[in-house]
Amino acid sequence: MHIIKISKVLLPSYRYLPERLKMLFLFIGVFPQDYYTPISKIILMLKAEGLWGNWDCLRELAIDYSLVLCSMKSVNKNINKKYIGEFKTCRLHSSWQHVCRVEASKCKFYHVLNKLIDAKEEVLKGQRGLCLENNILFSTKEFCNSVRLNCSFSTRSLLFYWPYHQYPISIDVSFRLIREIDALKLRFYTFPDEILSLVQLKYLALTCNGEVPATISKLFNLRALIIHPSYVPIEIWDMQELQHIEILGKSLVAPPHVASLKNLKTLVGVNASICTISELLRRIPNIRKFGIQIELMPNEDHRHLLSCFGCISTLESLKILKFSITNPVVNHGNVFLVTRGSLKLPQGLEKFHLSGMGFPWEYMDVVGSLPYLRVLKLRSYAFQGSHWETQQGRFGSLKFLLMEESDLVQWKPGYGSFARLSYLSMKHCYKLKEIGMPAFLDQRGCNPLALTWADQLRPSVGSTLRVIAFSSFYNKPTTFKSESADDEEENNDIEEIIDCPMKCLVVWADER
Repeated sequence: MHIIKISKVLLPSYRYLPERLKMLFLFIGVFPQDYYTPISKIILMLKAEGLWGNWDCLRELAIDYSLVLCSMKSVNKNINKKYIGEFKTCRLHSSWQHVCRVEASKCKFYHVLNKLIDAKEEVLKGQRGLCLENNILFSTKEFCNSVRLNCSFSTRSLLFYWPYHQYPISIDVSFRLIREIDALKLRFYTFPDEILSLVQLKYLALTCNGEVPATISKLFNLRALIIHPSYVPIEIWDMQELQHIEILGKSLVAPPHVASLKNLKTLVGVNASICTISELLRRIPNIRKFGIQIELMPNEDHRHLLSCFGCISTLESLKILKFSITNPVVNHGNVFLVTRGSLKLPQGLEKFHLSGMGFPWEYMDVVGSLPYLRVLKLRSYAFQGSHWETQQGRFGSLKFLLMEESDLVQWKPGYGSFARLSYLSMKHCYKLKEIGMPAFLDQRGCNPLALTWADQLRPSVGSTLRVIAFSSFYNKPTTFKSESADDEEENNDIEEIIDCPMKCLVVWADER
């Protein structure tokens, strides 16, 4: 009841919003309460509806009007939130969400269905979108009849946002003009054939244990396909409008005939082998985000992985690369030959995630020379070896660095390297003893103990440095926190945390 009262107070603020912002604001309210929705998903769905304008609208809602609660990406968490491109997810306060849902239902934008009483004729009639938050509604004949009679021809989006349901539920898909279906919270044992008749569909997200039929190519208007975790047929290469494909842990086989998806911008979650990846990459020339998993065969030579990166390096439009080995094997010794030009990467790469490769640290010179690289995440022994010495001036644009599970003992950044690094996270690096401080932190000394080293950190001129270090090397798990500025004023706070026996080090620097 208190939410309704607060919403009445907030309603005038919504009505004063410029018309260009209202539809976007209402749309964000459709997602579940207290759930941070990826901005990339919001954009995909709005494009399917033909409602996406540009980043400025979201920036105005989040910053100028302070109506949308946004979480920052790991890069620049503490900077002035000026650029909306730094936001990763967003949500609405529960009071604002109530306002959005009531107003959206009044203007027939979408209607949220939680109880049978929500399916009244006067409310359902003419609704453009339906959002279901109760998994038993479609099992009632009264509800299905009401939906079919009142909004089957007007509905363009069908969203299922109730808690994940592990048992299959029958759904009446009688919406011939529907453009988007978000049903990841549902589970289908077999692909629902009714969907194949929805030729206007542009966004499809569902969880399906069975194989996707070859006839999915009938959905020639489809732009975003998110399937967990079903096999995708080869006929998908005939769907020329596709811009986004997400298939977790499944293969995407290249066709024997000449075919390509020139509009495809995102391909993530795909499984591939070393011998098939080159053929796959030739069919997606304009890809911007590529996430791939490779499972090595028992006797397969790790060194053949370098040929995969040779193929990837030809993708001139690639900005984000996520490359992981699903069954990494830690080899103590030189698996890869350290030769000049062995590792090749696209020069336009901005974000690079690597897991399980076991490359020697010498290969990092290639990564460090990438001119636009801002984010680097290394997991599961992506690089192996006890010593890493960074060359002078490398990683000039890097802002975020994560190292998780590494046998690194000593790290010596070269002079002028990591000049823009603002966030450093090191987790499960149990052997780490020494870090020679890079120049940007104005510290050249090092200390064998991470906590002592963290206490000695000093920021560069005009910056504030915050340090959080968790350690369980000692008998009692300890959290260390400190803050210092270039005038050497610092505030140290050490507190004991009994139930948090983690080993990691997190560092970030803020421009003032």
